[in-house]
Amino acid sequence: MKVLILNGNGFIGSQLAECLLTAGHQVDVYHRSPVQNIDRDGLRHIAGDRDSDFSALGGQSWDCTFDLGALNPSRVTTLAENGITQWGHYVLISSTEVYEPPTRYGFKESSILRQSDRAFGNQLGNYGYRKMLCEFESAIFPLRTIIRPTYVIGRSDPTSRFNRWVARICDGGDVVIPNPSNLPFQAVDVRDVALFLASVATNSTEGVFQLTAPFPPINFVDALIAIRDYAGKGNVFVGRPISELMDSGARPSDLPLWPGWNERQSEESGDPSLAMSVGFTPRPFEESIAWLVDGYYEGSTFI
Repeated sequence: MKVLILNGNGFIGSQLAECLLTAGHQVDVYHRSPVQNIDRDGLRHIAGDRDSDFSALGGQSWDCTFDLGALNPSRVTTLAENGITQWGHYVLISSTEVYEPPTRYGFKESSILRQSDRAFGNQLGNYGYRKMLCEFESAIFPLRTIIRPTYVIGRSDPTSRFNRWVARICDGGDVVIPNPSNLPFQAVDVRDVALFLASVATNSTEGVFQLTAPFPPINFVDALIAIRDYAGKGNVFVGRPISELMDSGARPSDLPLWPGWNERQSEESGDPSLAMSVGFTPRPFEESIAWLVDGYYEGSTFI
């Protein structure tokens, strides 16, 4: 199978390419970064800017196209206008942020999508609303799949959101955490996302699937305790009211992924059963923690 990954040289794309290559597919990765010669059978990098010029992809076709860079609906529309058939099975990587808050415990793919933009200065709306519009535009493709992952964690995560907690705990000492700390928390391993995406391509799986784990969700503090236990540290978690931390100048970037930053009453409790019914197999959360902690000590986890 010949597969194209749009904006595929990043965190999820590199893992996906590896899975596809291992499965024996030919993989083309399209992105704006300078292309280096990589001596590997089945892998080709193509340089280009999807916002201005698709010429590097002209005259070619693929059996499956993964779109990891659709940040606004115009990108989906432009892709379709440049040859609806050449992309084959279109797979849009969306987000669980497309749901209208507050979501219910165990929300599913059929839950209500965002009804307003909550623009915050962006004329197209916030991230979740824009992703919802991208999903709507993708209906033009005759064969399509929509993937909605929750927070994706793993080594070399450029956002370093979860990995920052790994670093703080592995470095030892007391760790300040915001209260309430018992809010539901989910984070899916990038390797599990990539494996499922590869299976979608191989099996031509259509539909809408959210990739959420663990389920039932754990508490945010339990995720930090799992890091501490595997790292073998004696950290003391010092809980402080979020109002106090904010008065001291704390911002969301200082306390990344704390569920309380989300829109009011929004839950991190998506039910992945539909995706699991077609092959999504999230590994135990402790395995992801072990991979990250080991990576930190090896110096291979991006912080």
